[in-house]
Amino acid sequence: MPFVEHSTFELPATRDATIWRYLTLPKLLDILENGRLFFSRADLLGDPLEGSYPEQNVDTRLARSLALLPNTPAGRESAIRMTAEVTRANALFPSHVAINCWRQDEHESAAMWKLYASEHEGIAVTSTIERLCASFADCGEQVHVGRVSYVDYASVLIDEGNMFTPFLHKRCSFDYEREIRAVVAFGISTTEEINRVPDQLGIYIPIDLSILLSAIVVSPAAPNWFLDVVSSAVGRTTYKPAVLRSAMSGNAVY
Repeated sequence: MPFVEHSTFELPATRDATIWRYLTLPKLLDILENGRLFFSRADLLGDPLEGSYPEQNVDTRLARSLALLPNTPAGRESAIRMTAEVTRANALFPSHVAINCWRQDEHESAAMWKLYASEHEGIAVTSTIERLCASFADCGEQVHVGRVSYVDYASVLIDEGNMFTPFLHKRCSFDYEREIRAVVAFGISTTEEINRVPDQLGIYIPIDLSILLSAIVVSPAAPNWFLDVVSSAVGRTTYKPAVLRSAMSGNAVY
């Protein structure tokens, strides 16, 4: 299945907004040569709170269970057990959700070059939200795309009506990322699969490169030879997006 609209996934009003994916040359070559994007398991993205809920959610979860059961010691014990089971299931979801991350921004980011790409040999792939969604047309997976909301986990309550909701929320300290996420669920077709952590680190999703790629931008700190290497690699592929040097690499004017 291709990109699928989903009520939990909020998209910007304009889908021609520019998005960036910062990466290294080997990852770019994999995209170009194999026509695919890697979706990492959410629990391996590096944020220990990835896919988790605020404390208020746990309290509300227990209160909801208590309201459904008799006000007796046995009823309370059952409510606590039900809440613990939901919490256990939620803790497993991050290993069954795979994510491909982009940054929405009309301009490149100095911070992103340093964080997510080698400073001297970094690359950024540019696209638009519309292109990203359309590139999954023949991928064979059900892919959802949405914007991350940055919230205060100490005070907010996240809706628990859908398993994807916590993966579209992050702490306010990450709001510099301006993240757009492409998300898929995998390894949940049987109870046995759901109850174990998958062996793979994520999944590869086929894409239509002719739709996805707007341009390829080379790091502002990259030497000229690296620009030539990237241009040569792109030139050997069927898809030939423009290869540009970063707009941040210009000389100072006094």
